[in-house]
Amino acid sequence: MFEYYPEKTGEKDIYAIGRTNHASDFINDPEYTGISEDRLSYLKRVIALCEEHNTRVIVFVTPLYARLLNDVYEDENLNARLAQFKHDISEITSYYDFLTINPVTEDARYFGDPSHVKPTTGNLILARLFGEASVELPQGFGVYVEKAEPHRGVPVGNGGG
Repeated sequence: MFEYYPEKTGEKDIYAIGRTNHASDFINDPEYTGISEDRLSYLKRVIALCEEHNTRVIVFVTPLYARLLNDVYEDENLNARLAQFKHDISEITSYYDFLTINPVTEDARYFGDPSHVKPTTGNLILARLFGEASVELPQGFGVYVEKAEPHRGVPVGNGGG
């Protein structure tokens, strides 16, 4: 069984704390959760610049605590925006998707609050991105998504994988 958490921490309900202090309210703000054509254009330009200079670029989507991510999946509009976001990125480049339900995102010890990971989690993300074989990583944490051919239509689902 996957277990990587070197620090000893007390149990706390980060989801409830996040809801109480409104730290998770951003998920309902279209300005924050939407992805504009300008932002997509910037991503395309950065990737083109890196390719022009033979520089490897690694794109990834950061995780949310699973209980907050389930709120996104259960909301039709948020779920559609998330699916569109992932679809738009996949038309530009391949990427690692950490925004899924998996053993890390289900464990509150890896988060400071529902939308911010702890340094330990960042280390796991880096291990996935750079293929660090000495670190045991759980199945489904950092799913690699290949670049898709541009087309119309967006799959709507829970983004799991």
